[in-house]
Amino acid sequence: MFAGRGPWNDESLMHGTRQMAVNIGNLDKSRPWAQLSCLFGECLLPPSTFNMFVKQSKIRKEMGLQALAIVILDTDIMNTIKQQLTSAYQEVGIEHAFFTSIDEAIQWLEQQHIELDSQFITQFYNDHPL
Repeated sequence: MFAGRGPWNDESLMHGTRQMAVNIGNLDKSRPWAQLSCLFGECLLPPSTFNMFVKQSKIRKEMGLQALAIVILDTDIMNTIKQQLTSAYQEVGIEHAFFTSIDEAIQWLEQQHIELDSQFITQFYNDHPL
């Protein structure tokens, strides 16, 4: 799970990447795993940050990332965010989908045959409102 408020730059992406590396390191990678990201605000990446983001996304896919659910909230530029992220995820080949609620994202991940604890996920995002 990831929660963040944009926009982002190289420094904020590296900080988030380090946090995600710890979480991914704790996963049981013998089973399919997915990521649920909840993005708030103007979550755009400048070109240098975008290139780093693509590289990090490729690494996550190589580590077994099966699917990525993205919830976008509190923004006036949803279509622009979707376009940029779709470009990155298509380049890497990551199955992804966009949502406007955590519940919709959870349902989609369950359809992707990802075992998850929906109560834990809901509580996480309730505890981390950005």
